This record gives sequence, C-alpha cells and structure tokens, in this order.
Amino acid sequence: MGSGSGSVSNLKNAIIAFLVPLPSIFFYLSFLSVSASNIGADAHLKSTIWTWCYHHPLLIANVLFFFNVNLLFWLIGLIQSSHWMIDPYWTVIPVMLLHYYSTHPLAQYHWWRSSIVILLTWVWSMRLLHNYFRREKWQWGAREDWRFTDMTLHYGTHWWWASFFAIYVPQQLFLIGLSLPLYVIHTVNKPLSIWDLVALLVCVSGIVIAYFADTQLYNFVNINKKLKGVGKPVVPVLDNGLWYYSRHPNYFGEQLWWWGLVIFAWNLGQGWAFIGALANTMCLAYVTKLVEDRMLKQDNRAEAYRLYQKTTSVWVPWFKSSPLGLKKTVKESSQQDTQKQKLRFGKNGEFKILQVADMHYANGKTTRCLDVLDYQYASCSDLNTTTFLQRMILAENPNLIVFTGDNIFGFDASDSAKSLDAAFAPAIASNIPWVAVLGNHDQEGPLSREGVMKHIAGMKNTLSKVNPPEVHIIDGFGNYNLEVEGVEGTDFENKSVLNLYFLDSGDYSKVPFIPGYGWIKPSQQLWFQRTSAKLRKAYMNEPMPQKEAAPGLAYFHIPLPEYASFDSSNFTGVKQEGISSASVNSGFFTTLVEAGDVKAVFTGHDHVNDFCGKLTGLNLCYAGGFGYHAYGKAGWSRRARVVVVNLERTEKGRWEDVKSIRTWKRLDDQHLTGIDGQVLWSKSFGKMSVEY
Repeated sequence: MGSGSGSVSNLKNAIIAFLVPLPSIFFYLSFLSVSASNIGADAHLKSTIWTWCYHHPLLIANVLFFFNVNLLFWLIGLIQSSHWMIDPYWTVIPVMLLHYYSTHPLAQYHWWRSSIVILLTWVWSMRLLHNYFRREKWQWGAREDWRFTDMTLHYGTHWWWASFFAIYVPQQLFLIGLSLPLYVIHTVNKPLSIWDLVALLVCVSGIVIAYFADTQLYNFVNINKKLKGVGKPVVPVLDNGLWYYSRHPNYFGEQLWWWGLVIFAWNLGQGWAFIGALANTMCLAYVTKLVEDRMLKQDNRAEAYRLYQKTTSVWVPWFKSSPLGLKKTVKESSQQDTQKQKLRFGKNGEFKILQVADMHYANGKTTRCLDVLDYQYASCSDLNTTTFLQRMILAENPNLIVFTGDNIFGFDASDSAKSLDAAFAPAIASNIPWVAVLGNHDQEGPLSREGVMKHIAGMKNTLSKVNPPEVHIIDGFGNYNLEVEGVEGTDFENKSVLNLYFLDSGDYSKVPFIPGYGWIKPSQQLWFQRTSAKLRKAYMNEPMPQKEAAPGLAYFHIPLPEYASFDSSNFTGVKQEGISSASVNSGFFTTLVEAGDVKAVFTGHDHVNDFCGKLTGLNLCYAGGFGYHAYGKAGWSRRARVVVVNLERTEKGRWEDVKSIRTWKRLDDQHLTGIDGQVLWSKSFGKMSVEY
C-alpha cells in the first residue's frame, strides 16, 4: 500500500515538474514567433508587450522568473506543504536563461565562445541534476531542503507568507545574478583571447571537482547507512579524497564554475557581471556555517568534526595543518616530555621493550571475548585484556611499552576516545613511557584515523607522535622515531646506541583495483631512509665515533609480504594462519635491508601467528594476539613479546654500545609462562647466525 502510494506521489510530482515551466516557455516562443514575422518591418512590433520583450531582455527574464518561479512555485509549495521543487530547478533555470539569451533577437556573440559556454552549462546542469536525483534515490519531491524544514519550525504559522521571501525571492536574485555572464556572452561579440582559455579551464575544474566531491560524499553517506543498518557506529567525518584537503570541496567546485563564467564576462569588458557570483559566494559562506553548526550539534560527530575544523581548510583545498596550539605542543611540549622521559639504558646496561599487539579494546566489561573456552566465556570481557596488561607490566617492568596497532576495535567502540583511554590506562598508570602505532581497525569508530593518532599523542606518559614535525608531507599517521641513549655517566650517555622506528602500515588499499590491506608508502620509506642516514652519521661522528650504525628496531602493524618466506623449519614460534600482508609489495623490506641498521621488525595483525624468522639478516617477528576481544584460538593463550637489548661491558666495568638483542614471549596463564627465548642479533656473531 505504502509503495503504491509513493509511486503515485512520485509520478504526480514528476508531471508537475515537467509542466510548471511551460507558461514561460510558451510565452517566449510566442514572442519569437511575433518577432520573426515583424523583424523585417523596421523591427517594429505591433504590441507594446512584445516591444518590451524585444528591447529589455533582462527585464523580461526577471518578470517571467517572478511570475513563473516565485509565484507559481510558491503556490505549489504551499499546496504540497513542501518547497522541494526549487532544488532540481536550480540546475535547470540557468540552462533556460542561457537559451533565452542566446536566441533573443538582439543577441550577438562569438559563435565558438557561445558554443563552448552552452556545452559547459549543459554538462554542469546534467552533473548537478544527476547528483540531486542520485541523492534523492531518483524520487521526485521526496523531501525538501533541511534548511527549509528548519525555517518552518522557526516561523511557525507565519511560514506560509514568509516562505515567499525566505526561499523564492532570494532564488531570483541568485539565479538571475549568477546567469549575468551568460547574458553578457550573448550581447558582446569579440574575438577569442587567452582569457577565454583561462575561463574554460576554471569552469571545467569546477565541474570536475564538484563531481568527485559529491560522489565521495554520496558514497560516504551510503556506507554510514549500511553501518547503521547493521547496528555499527557510523564514521563521523568524511576526511578522505578531496575532503581530506577541504571541508567543503563540493562548494569550492561550484564556486569555481560560477567565477569561471565571470572571467568570460570580464574578458568581454563587462566586469559588473561578477555581482551575482559574489552574492552567491557570500550566501554560501553563511550556508557553510549552518552546515557546520549542524554537524557540531550531533553528539557522535561533534568531537571529530571540531578536530576536522582545526586541521582542514574550509573551501580551498590545502594541506592539513595542526590544530590550534598543537604546533606548540609538538615543538615545545613534546621536547619537554622527551627531556622528562628521555629513553636511555639502565645502570644494568639493559633496555627492555614490551610489545602489545591487537588489543581490540571496545567498551570494557560489556564487551565479550572471542575464541575462548566455553567455561571462560561467561566472565570474559575487555577487562581480561586490561588485567593481562597489568600483569605483564608488573612481571617485566619494561623501559618502554609498544602497542603495535588495532589497539581498539573501532566498529564496536561506542566512543573511540574513551576506549583508547581505557585500553592504555594500565600503561599510563605505570608511569612507564609508552608509544603506539595504528592498525586497520583503530579508525573504524567515531574518530578518524588522524583523530585517533592525535588523541594518542596527547595522552599522559606517551612518546607517540602524529608524524615527524620536520616532515610536511608523509602518508599515514604515527610515523616517528625514538633514540635510546647509553648509560648515564658513560661515554655513550649522550649518544643514541639504539634507534626505534615506528610506522603507519595503513588500513586498507585506497588504490582502485588493488584489494586488501594497506602498505608502507614511498613517502614513509623516504623519511625512514633519511632518518636512518642521519642517525648513522651522528653515531659515526664525535663524540665516541663508531665504525657502523647503531642497531635499530622497527614496529608497525601489518606484516611485510616477506613474512611468507618461512616454514616450520626456519622460524621460532608458530604459524597457524596465512600472512595477511598487502597484496602488493612496496619494497620496504629491501629498503630496510639496504639501510642496514634495523635488525628486527615487529608486527601484529595475524593473531595466531607468533613466530620470528630471519631473512637476509633481518628478523621478522610477530607478537601474537594480546586482546580478548580479538579473534584467536580457544585454548591457545593470549601472549605478548618482550625484547631485551644489552650493552657491551668493558673489562673496567664501563657500559658501551649494544652487544645483543634477545626476545621471548609470555603467555597469559597462571604463571605468565615464558616461551621461545632466542637471540635475534649479537655483535659477536652478527651475520653468522642461521638465516633462511
């Protein structure tokens, strides 16, 4: 019944939409007919009204607009209690005005300029009309603009007459004003110039930008509808594609289109035609404020959108900037934090790192565990993950805790910020320095990927960074390095003897036709190469110049394709699932090998793999799944990886540079059982260790 009623309403609205411009069309065709039959008789038209039409094309355009659009559309809107029709006609009226100006008896123009503008205007119109009906699910009059609905509530019983002045009178000012360049183009005949090419490029750029921006917005809205339909949290902010560089790229594209037409008119000596585009730009600035105020009133989007506002240009696409005050935080506060929490080896010549992979934290005690034994399920939640982390910190007392991604499971986290706070709470409470990188699930909640990393970087006791402050363009969020200095009071106390690299391995491929997970991009590899070279140079210079680079360790989430090079004969640990690396090889393994300083790579992602294997002198290690809301294997304990780096000690008892790098894992059982201890690298045998 509902479907049939909707079809009838849709058909009725379509018929109305097709019939409503006919009065103006018939009137103008009648004028052309009379004009053609009288033009030979000294262009004298018998009727006064036809004479006015002949000599005052702009005035008649306004009169027709007033009666056919302002009055007729308004009356139909009152009858239907919906002023929907002005939206689709916003895309049609400029085309009608264009053909009115180009076919008027007084029209004069350069044929090529006119033809180009007519073609462009039709392309613009069809693009915008397609976007409108795509958004409205190909329905006629399904709803009116939300701003009109808001005004209905504001004006109450006065809306019936206020709507005429609030909706239709402004539409006449804007549409007639915006179309003034179309009038100018068909009243001045001048040769083409370079400015016509400039105008053409601006118009085409506007159409293309608006098309892609609207398409990205349409896809974003549909994805959120699907997420909401299955009970998942929606993504609060569209911040990829063109929307990564501008908060309103669709508005920017539309403005380019109209100002491109102004350039055509200016080139013809009629610069006054800019007034319509200027008025529209000012109006759109106000509309932008309305849209953003609306976003900030939505609880599930407000926090993320405020961050988006601070980092992203309003209209003109531009590179991301830091939130207000963040630059100071990165450059000054971060330096203060580094001084307070400078990483260095202890008096025992040891530096210990605890790696925690794939916590998949969500909402605490209400979030159930996955893949545990039947008797464990009833009482198992995210709190088991918290308890395991607390036990590991107490048992190992590490110098640094490293969280290697999928720290939270965004889809199930009702509030990403709160989930992050809860997930890292044991590390914060321990007062031990800690860092984190992102996985492929962290950003799937209310906070964007950038928002998650910025939240992490602002937390207590963390040395995490959103990105290296000295690099302006780099892919991903969470690329940075840390230096670990030698024992205080020794010759190496101000020299980094161990270098730690942290990288964002991405979430999912953004390249069409390349499926699967993300990978470490060229910009990140370039940053790594330059950072590694800089650290090598510093280590080999005074004081205490060394013959080769200090050893390094690298941490990120998604394993490299080279992890698939091992079998049970050449690794320590277990391999119980496939290697879920990117479907393309970005060459980062080769980059690491060429740099020569990194001795081991540590990842997560594949929860029931926990092995370490060596390939071409580089150890590739998994940590094994840590979190209880992450998939696992019932009866196979959650686990964490520990890495210990020891310094060389001289005969006089002085600590020098790194001697060895060892690792083991601990299981979340009664005794936190340690397993699979192995030496990853030792200065004494270096490359002589067994390799594949």
